[in-house]
Amino acid sequence: MNKTKPAIEEIILETLSFYEAQTFAQIIMNTEMEKLKAHPNFTQDSLIQMLKKFEKKGLIKKQGEAWLRVLPKRSWWKKLTSWF
Repeated sequence: MNKTKPAIEEIILETLSFYEAQTFAQIIMNTEMEKLKAHPNFTQDSLIQMLKKFEKKGLIKKQGEAWLRVLPKRSWWKKLTSWF
């Protein structure tokens, strides 16, 4: 069985919640360790850089010392066409 390892960005985005803001410690604790073991070079600094990159892209929002995942906004055209 050949399983490809998921990208670290995907793992972190899966960990972040849409409903509850998570602190840095909660993100680390909620991340699946089995998936993190596939990325031995992953450090705290790389996680901080990744969270900043996600903020710039609009995927997450910082609330004090915690981060919350944000639903992507859809254009009015996509909303209208989804009804048909």
